[in-house]
This record gives sequence, structure tokens and C-alpha cells, in this order.
Amino acid sequence: MTEEKPPDDRNVRRKPALLTVHGANSDGVWQRELQILMTPHFDCHPYKYGGYEGKYGVVRAVIYPWSPVIALVIAILSVGIFKVGLVKLSWPLSLHAIALSFWAVAAVAGVVASGFLYSYMKRSATAEELRADVHVRALRRPHVIAHSFGSYLIGRTLDKFPDFRVENVVLVGAILPRSFPWSSILRERKSSIRKVRSECGLSDNVVRAIGLIRLFVRDVGTAGNRGFLEGADVHSVQGPMETCTRCTAENQAVVHNVRLRNFGHRDQFLTRNHARSLWLPFLWNLEVEEFISFVDDCDLAAQHHANGLYREAELLIDAIWERTYSWTGGRTLEAYVRSEIAARVKHLRWKPTAPLVSTLAEQVKFGLHNMVSDADREHFSQNNPLNERVARSLHPHIAIASYIEQIVGENEL
Repeated sequence: MTEEKPPDDRNVRRKPALLTVHGANSDGVWQRELQILMTPHFDCHPYKYGGYEGKYGVVRAVIYPWSPVIALVIAILSVGIFKVGLVKLSWPLSLHAIALSFWAVAAVAGVVASGFLYSYMKRSATAEELRADVHVRALRRPHVIAHSFGSYLIGRTLDKFPDFRVENVVLVGAILPRSFPWSSILRERKSSIRKVRSECGLSDNVVRAIGLIRLFVRDVGTAGNRGFLEGADVHSVQGPMETCTRCTAENQAVVHNVRLRNFGHRDQFLTRNHARSLWLPFLWNLEVEEFISFVDDCDLAAQHHANGLYREAELLIDAIWERTYSWTGGRTLEAYVRSEIAARVKHLRWKPTAPLVSTLAEQVKFGLHNMVSDADREHFSQNNPLNERVARSLHPHIAIASYIEQIVGENEL
């Protein structure tokens, strides 16, 4: 009997990991929706934790819910004792009045402080559970998308555990302090994080309300509304598609506050279009505006072809082909595609002659836009799951590589 050999997975495509972390009082619907969109591109890991469900989940994140109630009862009872005359309240105060007032204030303060301490310890324990879960899943440098209290868990884990390392991070409605120590983390272990996109809802009243208790809960704050404090490692942009004008090729900030006008704390960011247009290019290290422009132009060229407007399609394709992008290394799209074709032909041990490269490049030129457009439409379809083979080509590099592979096969090279 021959022993079965394990499957050879050297040619199996390995997707980068994507960790999503919900906020308090969340049903996790946005994680499930996002997973449908992201699965063609990432190995998705929605993280779920307990203890913060229900309408008091947000309250439980900052203070034990019964603490204010108990404190209020103590205060009412103390006032009642004075009211019914069990202890007379007259000037000068008697020893009994002073003692009762002292113990009432101490009891109220103690109960409230205990409530804050309990929630702090629970927050810390939940962050430790997150780090342990990432370790168990063997996620090596995952990308992260975290909302609200989930952003706190990511920030706390980054700050506390030196071995916790991530790639690109999207924070939405972050309840971290504005003074969160990004610079210290990067100075001590620069490789722990690559980039952070913190989306700040300027109408986020939930995060704004966190500022009211900042005096008592120092490890939370209003970064998801007002932004992290700016510095060498933290810059801000005024719109979701803007490119930072302060960053240069030699000196780039790791963290960017992205201000979203009229965005509140829930739901607005959960649309497929938001994730496709803003989060995907960020996770892929592409400029958002460049990516959207490229995909929209490909969509329009495909529409022109479908409607028989061949001249308009040809002019638009020529414009796309002559344009330079950051993801092409500053070269024109044509130059980038030619270099990729030459590399693929060399890999097949053929000589990449100029006529051969030109012939293959011409085929890519008049078909690439359809592949990208089909991938874009797949992301807005109701398919569950998405057609991964089609959807993957939304990434410009993968679209080009896939189309080159296709024409290489068709030309029997």
C-alpha cells in the first residue's frame, strides 16, 4: 500500500490575514457583510468577545452599570436621614452630621471609583484575550479593521504587548485618547505597525460623550471624533479621499486622521461602497483617489464598448495607458505592463523580444478594462460568496498579472 503524499500547496495562493473587531453592543452584522466583500482578497478572521452586549454595553465599557445606581441610592438615603431629622443639619454642624456627611461622600466616591476600576480591569482582560486569540489563530501581522470599543482593544494590545504586530489598521469611531502614544510605540518597536487610517466622524456624539468622563477614565478618549494629536508620526487629512500633503517620500507619518463630515458612530461606514472605495486600497497600500479613478475609468471604458462607442472607448483607454500611478512606480501603465510581460516571458524561458512584448501588451491594453470592470461589478453583486476568480482582479496588480497569464496561455507560449 503506497503512502499518500500531502498536497503540494506551494502554488496555492496565500491571502494576507484580516482581523475585524466589533464595538460594544454590536450584533456583528457589519463583520459578516465585510467578510463577504473581503474574502476574495483576505483570509478573514472576525473576532467576537462577550461582556458588552445589550443597550448597556457601552456603559459597561467605561463603568460597572450598577455603580452609579448604588451611589445614587446612598446619596438619597443620606439626604433622607437629614430630612427626617434623624441627624440635625444646623450650623455649626454636629459631630453626627459631619460623620454622616463624610461617610456618605466616601461611600459614593468609593462605589463610583470601584465601578471605574472594575471596568478598567475588564477592558484590560478583554485586550489580553484578543492578543491570545490572535496567537492561537497564528495570525502573523494581520491587517485590522476595528470599530469603537474594538479600536480600544487594538490600541491597548499594541501598547501593552511588544509581540503584537500588525500591518495596516483601519480605526472607525476610535475611543482611544487623543494623546495615545503612537510615537513611543514606533520608537520602541518600529516594525509593530505599518500604517493607521483613523476615520473620525465629526458628528460622532458617542465618542464626543466619552470626553465628558475623560477625567475619570484616562485610557479612553475622543480620537474618533477630534483625531489623535498631530506630530511627526500623526498627520490629518480633511476628506476620505485626500492625500496627505505633509508626507514626503522620505518622511511619512504612520497615523492619519481622516475627517468624515456628517458621519456619526454607527452604520454610515458599513456600506460596501465605503469598504470597496476606501478600505481596500488602503489595505493594499494604494492611493485611494488613484484607485477609484482607475476603476471608474475602466468601468466607463467597458460601458463605452458595451454600447458600441468604440472611438470614445479607445480614447479613454489611451488616456489610462499613458497615465502614471504610484502603484506602477511612477511609470506609465503601458511601461509597467510591458515590464510585467517581459518578466513573465523570461520566466517561461523565452526571449522577451520587442515585437513579442508589443503584441502581448496590445492584447492587454484592449481587454484589461473589462476584467477590472467585471471585478468591480462583482463586489456590488448580491452573490454570497462572491466569485473569487472574478473579484480578485479589482486589485490592479492582480488584474494585470491575471490578464497576462490569460494571453500567454492563449498564445501558447
